[in-house]
Amino acid sequence: RKRSLSVSQLKKRPNENEGLSQRAYPYTSSPIRRSSSIILPSNTPFFFRECSLKKASSWRGSIKKYSSRKSSRAGSMRSLLQTNKDIDDNNSIFYSPVPTKGNPTELLAYRFKTWRKFLKDLITYFREIQASYDHRKKSLLKISNILKNTIVPPGFLKYGGIHDGTLILEKYHRKSSTNAKKFKDIENDVILALVELRSDLKQKIKEIKNLSGDFKNRLEKRMESRKLEAIIVSEIQKSYLAYAKIIRQESEMAKDTFENLRNGPIFMPKDREWSHFLKKSEDFVDPEVPIRQSKNIKYLGMDDELVQEVRVGVLERKSKHLNSYTTGWYVLTQTHLHEFNSADKLQAPVISLNISEQKLRFPSIPDSTSNTFMLKGRQTGVMIHRECSWVFRCESHETMISWYEALKNLIEDSSQERNKYFPKFSRSANAISQIANSTGISDGTVEDEEPFCCEILVLATLDST
Repeated sequence: RKRSLSVSQLKKRPNENEGLSQRAYPYTSSPIRRSSSIILPSNTPFFFRECSLKKASSWRGSIKKYSSRKSSRAGSMRSLLQTNKDIDDNNSIFYSPVPTKGNPTELLAYRFKTWRKFLKDLITYFREIQASYDHRKKSLLKISNILKNTIVPPGFLKYGGIHDGTLILEKYHRKSSTNAKKFKDIENDVILALVELRSDLKQKIKEIKNLSGDFKNRLEKRMESRKLEAIIVSEIQKSYLAYAKIIRQESEMAKDTFENLRNGPIFMPKDREWSHFLKKSEDFVDPEVPIRQSKNIKYLGMDDELVQEVRVGVLERKSKHLNSYTTGWYVLTQTHLHEFNSADKLQAPVISLNISEQKLRFPSIPDSTSNTFMLKGRQTGVMIHRECSWVFRCESHETMISWYEALKNLIEDSSQERNKYFPKFSRSANAISQIANSTGISDGTVEDEEPFCCEILVLATLDST
């Protein structure tokens, strides 16, 4: 049954909308404002219950309903069978080897931005290297000119001495300067190529961002990015290779220079320059002059026949005041008879008798106990020139006769006849045998009745050795 209410009754009736608004928004302090309604006359029929219910339903329908946060798999058979372990299992039916989430476009763009940053730093590095090589080229050329104008001091070796170090270093600096000029090619071959590559990367990054869908869903697009990165790496490797060749050339030149210095001026004899200085100067004694040997010395009269030995051997000379004999080594030449204490020729003779000033007396008879002969005359090299007599005793009668005959021929013959006579005589075999068979040594005197003593020969042999 429909009922009509007057305006006064509507005012007295509680407002249902106000209650609903308070229940829907409990935290709102003031009631929800409504638009002013038209006041109906008292005789206008108004179905308040029906209209209020429609309002309430429309208002409740306008309230936003939040969806449940429960899993989409809740309440299904899939939620009962599938677990997190199955998703990561390679053999699971639910496993996906291809990533289904993520944004590869941004990752690729960021990666190529990183490459652009690296290329920028590399370009800056090579430009600084080029600037340093330009400065180095000028410095090396200046150093090379200084060494080139170095003059070898007088008295020094032009080659093979300490000046070789200057020549080696000048050659090294000159080659280094020429090698530094080659770094100019790096600007054309390396730096410009890297700059162009960096510019191409900027354009490629824009293409990747514009084609984000293709890069996300098409694998061939990602493979193109791989080829692009291979090109970047290849260009960087070319730049490293170009610089490495220059470094290798510098290292080879440095190694060759070290070997030349080590084999040359570094380990050369420290007195090479000094020896050269002494050889070129006439005011110094050359230290490399070989020592002369006495056997090779030649002097005036060295090969003269007058100083050659006619006969040598051991004789005993009788003392002037005592009846005793003294043993000595005697050397007979064409002009003199020399007496020595031993066979050592370095000693000065004790007595030298000029043969031309001597007279020879008859020797003793063969049956005599003493094999003697006598010379009478003056002694050479003394202040008082008076005649003296010298009695000599030999080992045997045959030895005495040989000495006697040699003295007789030299005293009586002229100088020309002596020259003819000289080849017949030399160091007698008898004298040599006396040296070989001697066994004693004595400087004392013996009595006239005692036999001949040849102990002086052992002394001569010991002195000569």
